[in-house]
Amino acid sequence: MVNTVSKGANRAAAKARRDKAAQRTPLPRTAKQMTDPEGAGKPFTPTADSKSKVKADDFIAAATESGWTAVLSTPSPLVVHVKATRGPETITIGWLSGVFIDNAEHTCEGHTVKMRNAMAAKRQMTVPAQEAIAAASKVSSKPKRKIRLDDEDDTEPHEAARKHVPFDAESTPDEEVFAAVVGRTLIWKNRTTGLEEQATVLNVAPENQRHLEIVIKHNRRILNFTCEPESDEKLQGITSGSFRSVYLDAIRAVV
Repeated sequence: MVNTVSKGANRAAAKARRDKAAQRTPLPRTAKQMTDPEGAGKPFTPTADSKSKVKADDFIAAATESGWTAVLSTPSPLVVHVKATRGPETITIGWLSGVFIDNAEHTCEGHTVKMRNAMAAKRQMTVPAQEAIAAASKVSSKPKRKIRLDDEDDTEPHEAARKHVPFDAESTPDEEVFAAVVGRTLIWKNRTTGLEEQATVLNVAPENQRHLEIVIKHNRRILNFTCEPESDEKLQGITSGSFRSVYLDAIRAVV
């Protein structure tokens, strides 16, 4: 026995299914579904600079929501910076190839505080302006103490400060500098705050490190590197810390 279904008998049911599917919330677009605004709708894979741009746009949206004015800049093809301001307050932050650059700072009333990551910067933006200004003014009123290495000689500050640096900032080849710093702690003076800072270079072979490089800026060599994770980060299974940059001739010691 053969069942015969008249033509169009299932159209109503099919239309109902299509209408139900159309009411569903669409899933986020994947990298393959994204389109290049300059490529007439052609699919493309996000590049390193576009990944930074996505994070910068998210930060700008958070800043605007909290009453800040934010400006985006691209000093190089792979780097995106954002400068957010609110009255006397300024927050600067950046990303390299989609990775947070560990030079974010909050400045207010002459007092500068480093931001550990983008989330910390976002939290700072939610602090009421009067509260942030009052806290900065209180700290800025305290006398600043100069921090220096014990063997630094005021008569020859530059040479004495670099006694514990195993390379020449101008002439040592990049590969030799990498070999000298991997897994070791760098100590340098922050030109903005005047205070001594330090960070330990990720203890991984140079050829296996993604962000270990030396670049030139203002005719000076800059070491870009990834830090060893903090103790609490290691407990969370994090294998590498934040991204740092330092002028080679500003390094005072490698220990």
